[in-house]
Amino acid sequence: MDFAAYLGEFQRFPRLGLERMRALARLLGDPQDGLRVVHVAGTNGKGSLCAYLDAVLGEAGYRVGKFVSPELLRVNERIAVSGREIGTGELNALAERIAPAAEAVRLKLGEAPSRFEVSAAAALLHFQASGCDVVLLETGLGGRLDATNICKKPLLTVIMPVATDHQEHLGHSIKRIAAEKAGIIKDGVPVVCAPQPREALEVVESVCEEKRCRLTLTDEKAIMSRGYEGFNEKFEYRNWKGVLAGLSGWHQAVNAAAALDALAVLQRDSGIPVPDGALVQGIGKARHRGRMEVFRKDPLLLFDGAHNVEGARALAFSLERYRPGRKMTVVMALMRDKDAIGMVGALRDVARRFVALRVPGNPRAMEAEELLSHMLGAGCEAVSAETVEEGMALAEGSDTVVCGSLYLYAAFKRWADGALS
Repeated sequence: MDFAAYLGEFQRFPRLGLERMRALARLLGDPQDGLRVVHVAGTNGKGSLCAYLDAVLGEAGYRVGKFVSPELLRVNERIAVSGREIGTGELNALAERIAPAAEAVRLKLGEAPSRFEVSAAAALLHFQASGCDVVLLETGLGGRLDATNICKKPLLTVIMPVATDHQEHLGHSIKRIAAEKAGIIKDGVPVVCAPQPREALEVVESVCEEKRCRLTLTDEKAIMSRGYEGFNEKFEYRNWKGVLAGLSGWHQAVNAAAALDALAVLQRDSGIPVPDGALVQGIGKARHRGRMEVFRKDPLLLFDGAHNVEGARALAFSLERYRPGRKMTVVMALMRDKDAIGMVGALRDVARRFVALRVPGNPRAMEAEELLSHMLGAGCEAVSAETVEEGMALAEGSDTVVCGSLYLYAAFKRWADGALS
């Protein structure tokens, strides 16, 4: 059975709730119960935090499972052990195992599991079979009702920065969205919280007090910059010196600081020590595709997965920091539910001009002409293109950033593999 094709049989955005996932996991033997989990929620930075933790723990000799989303090129990317993506044959074998359980759930509840739930079940089974020392689980949507929230007692919960996104599912205020994210916090389980808007932090603090959780706050003011190499920050944080972030952008130094706090808590509370050398080496070796990923240095061509206003602001801040005064061509495509006006506004000061695209093959994509109207309405120089190839031709010869949706990455990467080889 082909796992990728099998996933296509399930709903992408079902009714939120844990009933289906709990029933599916129960039929599969509740593989989550034997795993030592670090559970990660938040709007921005979840995947980057997991990349840092994966690299550091791997450098220290631990066998680490990692479940993240979305995939950029193929579904195998979601599930990895010790940096190795799950093989297609392994995925297909898991599909054979999961299929009867998923059908039993459909018959019992009158509702089949979702694509994400089936993927999460496959990940949990793979991590169980692989004998992982630590498992990094990234929530897919929200937290409280996310499929990953069937884990009863993780080692650690991490709440990354909360912002307005997926409001139709999570609510229309930072406070409400933060409450959904904080829904993964469990009684007595330590929590690390990245820098947050005040309303989000108040929610996290309240939940931690209610559930008697020891809370560690990542302190952005304690990050001491020591310059940068290319787009990568050199910094000190608390007692850690000489750290070079493996991921690009100032915001990745903040994500790395959250990872350092998480590692300190794992050592303190879960007996998972990491030597200082492995820590610094691991932070420097972290990689995460599609996040300020440089494809060409001159003229600059980079792809960034910024898909909301806060992400666009972080991208603009980093571009101004590393290339002050250099204007870029911004090639952008968005999903229909994104704040196009806000994102264009966040990037306009670093943009020489905009090129509006539509994410190919995605029914949720905003039409290029609609995005173009927002760009022109903001007083920006802008044009639209029908294809990625046409859009990149319009940007030819200039420093260029491609952004707006991780779902654009596959089409962009196909173009880059041909045009830049």
